[in-house]
Amino acid sequence: MQIGEKIKRIRTTFNLTQEELGQDLHLTRQTISNWEKGKSYPSIQDIVTISDRYHVSLDELLKEDQEMLAHFESVDRQSVRQQYLYALAYCISIVCLAIGLLSRYVTLSSQVTTVAAIILLVSVITLYLTVQKPVVIYRNKWALLALAIAFLYFISQIDGIPTAVNTSFSLGMLMGSVFSLFLKMSVVYFIPQVPQLFRTKK
Repeated sequence: MQIGEKIKRIRTTFNLTQEELGQDLHLTRQTISNWEKGKSYPSIQDIVTISDRYHVSLDELLKEDQEMLAHFESVDRQSVRQQYLYALAYCISIVCLAIGLLSRYVTLSSQVTTVAAIILLVSVITLYLTVQKPVVIYRNKWALLALAIAFLYFISQIDGIPTAVNTSFSLGMLMGSVFSLFLKMSVVYFIPQVPQLFRTKK
């Protein structure tokens, strides 16, 4: 028996409508309907909640549903791939940030800085797409302080921001400076979010 059928049986045993069950689990009626029809699967947390609230063992909910087990295995593999991708993008972003800062004090070819900027852009996009637990800035005073200091520092590095945008050249300079600032600040934002692969297990 699939888990959707088991959830439907639990719901009918407790004389609940799909909407009432959804309210108990803080989900929509459509979500419950999709579970019961086998169109989607509940998360592990939802399964644990159902087990606790309706006094059904996890073993009873999970056993015999090979499709759901295969689904969770696929989700787990995807999560591991995302962790490795995030770790790789994290390292590349820090290296590219270092190259960008170094270019202020050491003469580097324009090709090197351009390639580093492109790679940094790809890495930052990858970080935004794969981060699992983003830092909530207003709840993390240290991350907020780091961003504020970095913002002031990067602003001080920008030379020749036009006071008035009169020409396409000055507009291009302004946009380039803002874009560079965004990339660098993005890396600083992700620095506190150390990849799980690098964390030591206690």
